Amino acid sequence: MGDIVFTGHGANVVGSLGSGSLVQDMPSAIDFDGVDDYVSVPNDASISLENEATLAAWFKTSMAGDGMIFRKDNSYALKVYAGTVQWFLDNTSPGVNWTDTGITVNDDNWHHVALTYDTSDDIVIYVDGVSGSATAGAGTITTTSHPLGIGAKSTVGYEGYYFDGYIRDARIWSSGLTALEIGQVYEDIGMEGGIADASLEGWWKMEEGSGISIADSSDNTNTGTLSSSAAAWDASVYNLNQIGSGSVSGAATI
Repeated sequence: MGDIVFTGHGANVVGSLGSGSLVQDMPSAIDFDGVDDYVSVPNDASISLENEATLAAWFKTSMAGDGMIFRKDNSYALKVYAGTVQWFLDNTSPGVNWTDTGITVNDDNWHHVALTYDTSDDIVIYVDGVSGSATAGAGTITTTSHPLGIGAKSTVGYEGYYFDGYIRDARIWSSGLTALEIGQVYEDIGMEGGIADASLEGWWKMEEGSGISIADSSDNTNTGTLSSSAAAWDASVYNLNQIGSGSVSGAATI
C-alpha cells in the first residue's frame, strides 16, 4: 500500500492507518495549573448574555475537583466537577442552581463541550458534538458587571475554582446555536470560523503560545488577560477518531 496523506483543519496529522496510531496535533492550548492560572475578560455588554446564549470550548483534564471552564458570576457558568460537566444559568428557571449532566469527561482526553439556550427555552449540553437531554428553562439571564473567567472564577477578591488541565478555542454567542451549528463548531478544529458570526460575541483561540494577552477573534475585541506569565502552553495530541464524519479529507495511492 502506498502513502496516505491527510489534510485536516490546519493541524498536523501524523501516523498511519495500518498501525492504528493516526493522530492529529491540536493547535496550542493553555495548560491551566489548577492553582492560580485563569484568563479574565473585562465585563462588556457583548458578553452579558440575556435572552439566548451559547458557550463552547475544547478542554482536556483528569481533575477530580471543581474547575471552571467559563464563569461570569451570577450570570452563567460551565465547569467540570467530580469528573462530570455541570452548568448554571441565572435565569428565572432553573436559576443559580448547578445542574449535573452526569457526563464523565475527566479521562485525560480532549473533549468539546457546548451549552445552548434559545427561544424555545430549552437548555442543551453537547459533549463531542452529541447532545444530551434538554432541560426546560425560562426567563432572561441576569446581567452583571463581573468579568468573565475562563479557567476559574475571576471576580476580583473572589478568585477560585481553578481548572486543572488544558483549555482552547473558547467561544460565546448571544444566540442559541442549532444542533447543526454545534456540529460545525465541533469539527472546526483549525478554528476557521464562519459559524453564526452575526451573534459571535467572544472567541479566545488561545493560540498565542506565550505572554498574558489573549486575543478575541470576534468583532468585539474582548481581550483577555492570563493571570500568570509563567503559565504553560502546549499542543497536545488529539485522536482523530473523536472527530465527526467529513472532518478530514485525503487521497490514497495503492
